[in-house]
Amino acid sequence: NRVEAARLKYEQLVRQPGQTQPTVFLKLAQLYERQNRDADALHHLNRYYELRPSAEVLRKMSELADEHDWVGYELNDFNLLVLLYKQYGHYLVGVMLALAAYVFSVLLIKKFKHQYILPRHLVLFLLYLLGVGILVNLPENYAVAIVRSPTAILRIEPSAAAAVADAVGMGNRLNVLGNDDVWLRVVWNNQLSYVRQSDVWLVH
Repeated sequence: NRVEAARLKYEQLVRQPGQTQPTVFLKLAQLYERQNRDADALHHLNRYYELRPSAEVLRKMSELADEHDWVGYELNDFNLLVLLYKQYGHYLVGVMLALAAYVFSVLLIKKFKHQYILPRHLVLFLLYLLGVGILVNLPENYAVAIVRSPTAILRIEPSAAAAVADAVGMGNRLNVLGNDDVWLRVVWNNQLSYVRQSDVWLVH
């Protein structure tokens, strides 16, 4: 089978250390879709999207998920906001850091000249720096995960003995907000819960 042979070839490329070519993930997604393995296709589309975010890829993921009633790929305000951040976030961070440097230099000059600095200006500047810090660290604290097992059990605590919060089928996508050992902290149906890492594909 030529499709299977091509898929295995691209899978070998992906497993090579340092392999981050976006086109490889896109080609794998196309091959998996031709084999009717749509969960795997969405996994690699997500990997491509992380490297080359675009509205077209977001729409393709949404259409593919709709065919199976999978949740987490909707073209809603949140996902569109994430798309904008992925496309232009580095520009925004650069502008905010430049503004912070300018304000800091002004405050420093006032300090050397013994000019009075209003306390509220210092508070606002510190809050601004806090916001910049959150924005800079946002990519490290946010990821998505696609359920790879037939059913992933979500629990209210990071423990196999904890109560079950829900059961999520293969292909659904979860928002990840950190981890606790082998458990991922995820948001599902607007509720915080935990899922085993082995039950999902984690996409950064």
